[in-house]
Amino acid sequence: EFELKAIKYGPKPDTDNMIVIDRSGSMLGAKIEAAKAAAKVYVDSYSEGDRVGVLSFAHAQSLDYPLIGWTEDTREDALDAITNLPAPDVN
Repeated sequence: EFELKAIKYGPKPDTDNMIVIDRSGSMLGAKIEAAKAAAKVYVDSYSEGDRVGVLSFAHAQSLDYPLIGWTEDTREDALDAITNLPAPDVN
């Protein structure tokens, strides 16, 4: 009876993940650094078969890293894209 209500775990399906980061003026200082740190942790949670991309926005969107299959190499590229995001737009 309990088994019918139990959660059955199987292999994790591959996922597409676009990380979206706000670069508007409200994100100056510690806020943008916290957002970047959280995004980097999120990138590290992926596995082979997943795809990851990075999009940021202020007055307009910016595709900072396209949706690409996750590997150790693309992991480093995505982390670099997050590190090198343009500064928050104060205009």
